[in-house]
Amino acid sequence: MRRGKKFQYTGKQRNKDQKFDVPGGKECGRCGKGRKHTWKDCPAKDVECRKCHKKGHFAVACRNGQAVYTVTEVLSDSDSQDYAFLGEVSTQTTKPWIEKVTLNGDAISFKLDTGADVTSIPESVFDPKRDGKLDKPLKRLVGAGKHLLDVKGCFQGKMCAKGRSTDQPVYVVAGLTQTLLGLPAIQAMRLVHRVNEVTQTDTDFKALYPSVFQGLGKLKEPYHIELEQGAVPYALSTPRRVPLPLRDKVREELERMERMGVISKVTEPTAWCSRMVVVPKPTKNKLRICVDLTPLNAAVKRERHILPAVDQTLAMMSDAKVFTKLDARSGFWQIPLTPESRPLTTFITPFGRYFFNRLPFGIASVPEHFQRRMSQMFENFEGVLCHADDVLVYGRNRQEHDQRLHRVLQKMQEEGLTLNEKCEFRQEHITFVGHRVSSKGIEPDPNNVKAILQMPEPTQVEDVRRLMGMANYLSKFMPQMATITMPLKDLLREKNEWVWGEPQQTAFKKLKTGLAQPLLGLPAIQAMRLVHRVNEVTQTDTDFKALYPSVFQGLGKLKEPYHIELEQGAVPYALSTPRRVPLPLRDKVREELERMERMGVISKVTEPTAWCSRMVVVPKPTKNKLRICVDLTPLNAAVKRERHILPAVDQTLAMMSDAKVFTKLDARSGFWQIPLTPESRPLTTFITPFGRYFFNRLPFGIASVPEHFQRRMSQMFENFEGVLCHADDVLVYGRNRQEHDQRLHRVLQKMQEEGLTLNEKCEFRQEHITFVGHRVSSKGIEPDPNNVKAILQMPEPTQVEDVRRLMGMANYLSKFMPQMATITMPLKDLLREKNEWVWGEPQQTAFKKLKSGLSSPKCITIWNRCHPHTEASR
Repeated sequence: MRRGKKFQYTGKQRNKDQKFDVPGGKECGRCGKGRKHTWKDCPAKDVECRKCHKKGHFAVACRNGQAVYTVTEVLSDSDSQDYAFLGEVSTQTTKPWIEKVTLNGDAISFKLDTGADVTSIPESVFDPKRDGKLDKPLKRLVGAGKHLLDVKGCFQGKMCAKGRSTDQPVYVVAGLTQTLLGLPAIQAMRLVHRVNEVTQTDTDFKALYPSVFQGLGKLKEPYHIELEQGAVPYALSTPRRVPLPLRDKVREELERMERMGVISKVTEPTAWCSRMVVVPKPTKNKLRICVDLTPLNAAVKRERHILPAVDQTLAMMSDAKVFTKLDARSGFWQIPLTPESRPLTTFITPFGRYFFNRLPFGIASVPEHFQRRMSQMFENFEGVLCHADDVLVYGRNRQEHDQRLHRVLQKMQEEGLTLNEKCEFRQEHITFVGHRVSSKGIEPDPNNVKAILQMPEPTQVEDVRRLMGMANYLSKFMPQMATITMPLKDLLREKNEWVWGEPQQTAFKKLKTGLAQPLLGLPAIQAMRLVHRVNEVTQTDTDFKALYPSVFQGLGKLKEPYHIELEQGAVPYALSTPRRVPLPLRDKVREELERMERMGVISKVTEPTAWCSRMVVVPKPTKNKLRICVDLTPLNAAVKRERHILPAVDQTLAMMSDAKVFTKLDARSGFWQIPLTPESRPLTTFITPFGRYFFNRLPFGIASVPEHFQRRMSQMFENFEGVLCHADDVLVYGRNRQEHDQRLHRVLQKMQEEGLTLNEKCEFRQEHITFVGHRVSSKGIEPDPNNVKAILQMPEPTQVEDVRRLMGMANYLSKFMPQMATITMPLKDLLREKNEWVWGEPQQTAFKKLKSGLSSPKCITIWNRCHPHTEASR
């Protein structure tokens, strides 16, 4: 082999006996490493190649076998840990997967490349101020064609996306044109979900996820039983008697629960001790150990998490044709109790005292807590409904159903939740929350109908009450049930005597006849109408205001008040003199204060208060209008923050795929609709030339208020499809007018229930709308023309502050202008402290190009989950 001769790869297959050359005398032809070494010292000397299966070289250096002319996918080889592979897939028919990732505090668009071993960025994206000093590369990067890439160095980057973060080494590569997010970062932030197409039978799911179908699960977060202040303990000293025939079975069940870790023996004294109750199960020779926790429930603080309405749950399954019902194994027992809570559940038996290590049945707050945990677990899962310990997975076809089911089972596996043997897989119809659900629609459970048909004629009020309770559950399936059953309902009134006459007999027969006839399936869309109680409508904008008048009148008041919590050791701050108000504004200020007082927003203060801030008068853009603000800077320094993250604008906009009809709702003086607790009001005291006032409602200016208001709005519409909240703006959208109107009615009903009101700036049923600084339509997303106009009208900068203001506005629109970072580089150079102010030809050109590009911005198409996308390694 001749040294110094440069090796040139021609794409032809190499003879099997050909020796390995060293390209340029720099790299070993056997291992590919750059260090000079002899054959004896080569690490590939005794290694078998993964490609040709011959000994003496790594796969990275293999030139045997099938010739490779162009390599457009990332190759991966682990023969040498000093190498990492980097490539880029280019496809002609699909757009690349692009994801906004925060890198060391800056949002950067990365291409997802699951074939890349590392994350890499071009030199132009690297910022020493943001990313720090470049270190020596940890690995050598090999690109397409197995050639070494020119790596300038690497740094440690903190990346955040979709609520997850990771620390990864980031490589700076010369000549790279696209930022590439490597597989380790993608996996750490779960940006790509791997789902294979499957056609397994029911048993395959159990084989694929064995841990989900074995034993009693254990969720990660324990439950703490919180008692009301001043709760009085209650303890029994004698157990309830157990019938002799059941004693052995009770002992066996207690021992089984102890082996499972659900309960433990108690030998020490406990302040609380309840009574055991034995309940026979329908299954032969089986019983359930329950505990009468009535005294404890009187002292337990409730979570008040609302269980989902059955009709609302069923209404979400439009177009579903394949169903799977999953049943959690002893659901409550899968949630551990905190060590402090366990003694509160102590119960006495003839065989000693025990307490629960897991969440027991019978505690008042348990169903609410369990429902909240299940709802949170599958919060963003499409085609998944949770009702207590039942989870229903559905899809429009088998493939969609199976993908959703795999995702659910994977989540259960991660969380530690297990299922029992009662699960039903891939059914065409299924019984869920007392209804039979199929592709045809919703029907009543045949067992419920049968129970009513077999009921004898009532002989007392209790019989009628039981009959009506069962019948009302099926009222949606029987027209005019309220009219038919009126004679029966009359018997339930206290002032009426019991008289079973001809009207009651006729009503009883009609009820049975109506339920016995073949029942039409109730389509999911009809179920939605039942929930919303509205017919198909073609109203104008004013019709919504007529249907929900309370939502469009006055200042609303939400139910839960806000409490301002101060840091420990906070030092009060109080002013004694007001800020001067200009004479022309005094009357207007007085009028505004009187208006706020009439609305109940503020109240006069006559007693001394520890805190007192300064009033600030801000003119409104509207002629002759002003806003009363308060400078709460001293109070803010002492307020505890909620730290609820406001939704990212791009993330919010990305959710509106296929939307064609839009409505924007604007809350009337949003913050003022949240009342303050009585203890918090004196903290908001402010002084004016007309006296002192404090706020009864949440004021503008407190540091934690935007976060709290966003949290309240997000929680209000948490499970609402086609609804986006950003501060006090609510956007409702739909693929067509019917879908949009159904969603809008649901939103307005929720606002009516919660006490939230809207102002006159609402826009209904628009084809395009301005939302969070963007113009949204069925075509996609465009910048707000007013923002573009402001930039186009800006004069040429004369100082650094002008450039900073220009770049701040331009960066908000950067996604609409390709290569903005490159175009504006001369302008950014002026913002560096080490650079002097020089407005030359490069800056003038960049300024003109920026204005020219923004004068005709691109329209961004919103990502559609229904359209196929190819991941970057294919």
